[in-house]
Amino acid sequence: MKSPLAIHGQLTANLPKYIFRSEKTAPNPKEKPSEPKPAEPFLPDSLLIRQLRLDGKITLGQLELEKFVARGITSQITLADSRLAGSAQIKNIFDGNVQVDRISLPLTQPDPEIQFALKTQDIRLEQVTKAFVPEYEKLATGLATIGVSGHTRMPGTPAFLDNLQAMGTLNVNQCVLNTVHLSEILKDLIQKIPGAKSDMLSSVAPCRVK
Repeated sequence: MKSPLAIHGQLTANLPKYIFRSEKTAPNPKEKPSEPKPAEPFLPDSLLIRQLRLDGKITLGQLELEKFVARGITSQITLADSRLAGSAQIKNIFDGNVQVDRISLPLTQPDPEIQFALKTQDIRLEQVTKAFVPEYEKLATGLATIGVSGHTRMPGTPAFLDNLQAMGTLNVNQCVLNTVHLSEILKDLIQKIPGAKSDMLSSVAPCRVK
């Protein structure tokens, strides 16, 4: 016998645009920077949520985040057993496109682990680095095709990078490597090595790529 709280349904949504901006306050120089906090659960853990099942299709014309814009998003989702799963297609992001073959996200767990598998086609490498690792923005340019699967925590949380594990393939066409910037990165890394000698730094010099 099914619980009277069980809810099954279909969801269809077509949104022209969604803009996300996080609320930021100017830092107080007298206060120590606050540590990032673990992500809160998306939904409360309750009998209603555990027995909720929704199948849906969501179309979003444009998604504007703080660091990038994505256009032409279509996703197929299933919410069941307190977990959101599905796939998505993004027609234009970083001047390329993305196919998310699989994504799985527990909705009632704090600091949830996200499982994913995706493919990209001809995204601009310099635009990706500018959005996520701006210190490497000038390192290289080119069109990247990526196939990757793995898992991580929510971006912006303390465990995001520590728990990020992924494997896959990367191909870059029309690649131009800024070796001057690469030399600066290598020098910075060497300086952080305990006991590194000064002659190690002088041996790192710009090189030419033919």
